[in-house]
Amino acid sequence: MKSKLLITCLLFSAYTHADVFPKVDGDCPTGSYSSGDYCKTFSSTDKRGIKIVANTSGGRCPTGWYKSGGYCKAYGAKAAEEEVIEKVGDRCPTGMYTSGGFCKSYK
Repeated sequence: MKSKLLITCLLFSAYTHADVFPKVDGDCPTGSYSSGDYCKTFSSTDKRGIKIVANTSGGRCPTGWYKSGGYCKAYGAKAAEEEVIEKVGDRCPTGMYTSGGFCKSYK
């Protein structure tokens, strides 16, 4: 019984570490797979420190990120550590600043 619980916990923790983001134009970028209307990153993508965000507006990616189809990908580990969300409206939330069509954390 303990081994089943441990395996379940390990599978759940591996699952929750994947980044999940909406599909753009029905496709998922390299390093991720389709799950309904969303894309999830492969564990190998997560382990390499690659972060992917949807770029539904088609605008510029934030500094330190590059455009890949309808998505933006982080150039390196430092960029991947920053919180990045698509900008909605004229201002970013408190603790974030505008970078391209996105809001980035002040990390």
